[in-house]
Amino acid sequence: MTPNPARRRRSPAAGGLWAALLLAVGCATPLDKARDAWADGAGELIAAEGYYPNPLALSYSGYLSYTELEAPQVEPPSYAFEVDPTGRRLSYGRSWIDRDGRLWRMHLEGSPVEMGDARGRLSERLFREVDDRVRDMIDRRYGAWLEQWTAAMVLRWDYRGADRNLDEELRLELAAMAKALPAAEGDRIDSYHRMFLYQCVYGLGQRLDDVLLEGTMFAATPKRTAAGEPGNLIIGRTLSFDLGRDFEADRIVTFHHPDGRYPFVSVGWPGLMGVVTGINARGIFVTLDPARTDDPPEEGAPLPLVLRTVLEQADGLERAIEILE
Repeated sequence: MTPNPARRRRSPAAGGLWAALLLAVGCATPLDKARDAWADGAGELIAAEGYYPNPLALSYSGYLSYTELEAPQVEPPSYAFEVDPTGRRLSYGRSWIDRDGRLWRMHLEGSPVEMGDARGRLSERLFREVDDRVRDMIDRRYGAWLEQWTAAMVLRWDYRGADRNLDEELRLELAAMAKALPAAEGDRIDSYHRMFLYQCVYGLGQRLDDVLLEGTMFAATPKRTAAGEPGNLIIGRTLSFDLGRDFEADRIVTFHHPDGRYPFVSVGWPGLMGVVTGINARGIFVTLDPARTDDPPEEGAPLPLVLRTVLEQADGLERAIEILE
């Protein structure tokens, strides 16, 4: 099924995916130093004057405040980590993660806050590996701090207030996950803002020449059996999250059991709370595949989070289409 373009996250006017990733991992500049000096000076700009005139430092500080995404307050319950006797499964509350060969499996269960907190804590090491790789790629892509800073400021503006398109349950889960993941050193946005942008990476990548995400899929319907019964639908897909030839992001198969919602399973990577490939207990299957378009960008929630909502709430095709529209 093809989602309505109105559900797409807007694409930035400049910088594309690289700018989004840049903002997601942070960008320190002399203006940041001016803002920090002002904040440390109890409201006085004496220490900041060595960097920029007072009005500019004040304007920059105001711009950052205006474009920041404000996370809802969450207080996840605290659990102790437990390792099973084999040493292969790590549990946290009702959730756990283990590994089968090169494939990670994660089981999440509970309220949005519990699931977000458990996802962040159980996948912290895996997310750090992806986050560090993205940082290295951005350092190579953007040579000058001014280029980095300009791209980051454009993204801040384009995504101001963007999380208002999310259901409150998703905002709570995202806030809990962000709180559980340590902020990268040198970040100029909080962890909630950073993790929201990670949910937007897929859509932003479709407008780049050097696409980081690519995939294909197929579906086949077998003939009826000898008894006249229809065969099962067979679906397959490939998806590549390319962060360089010498690095492959870990894949995680996640089994979700949200309270009061349909359980579903998805395949993704660390830091992704939405769904790019998944199926729920009612047999609704969704995938998100790369495609370029000349359609004008429109407001909407990041598509991986829209597909997540489909799997959580749809008990049939009609309901799934209703959510997408």
